[in-house]
Amino acid sequence: MIKESFIARRLNLTPEQSRAFWPLYRRYVQDQTAVRIAKRENLSMPTPNGSQQAVNELQYETELVNIRKQYLSEFMKILPPEKVSLLYKSERDFNDEVVRQLSERGVAPAN
Repeated sequence: MIKESFIARRLNLTPEQSRAFWPLYRRYVQDQTAVRIAKRENLSMPTPNGSQQAVNELQYETELVNIRKQYLSEFMKILPPEKVSLLYKSERDFNDEVVRQLSERGVAPAN
């Protein structure tokens, strides 16, 4: 996976850290992806007044924050705080780079 390679280069993990980190990171990504899919489905469903959609939207955002909180403590058991911070920065940098490349190609990124 391109994102994992990008993050791996940035984090420079020891073999021991890698063995513990990558399975956990993949679960973290899967958990976030499941919520984002549900969020996208919620936004695509027509509703009579939209108020339930708005409530659901906030719930999905809360779930994403809760996932980050849950995994933060798990990442901190494996990596020093500096590397955990670098992990989140690396994810943002990767996403920013993807958006930049898509915009150069004239493709609008999905939310």
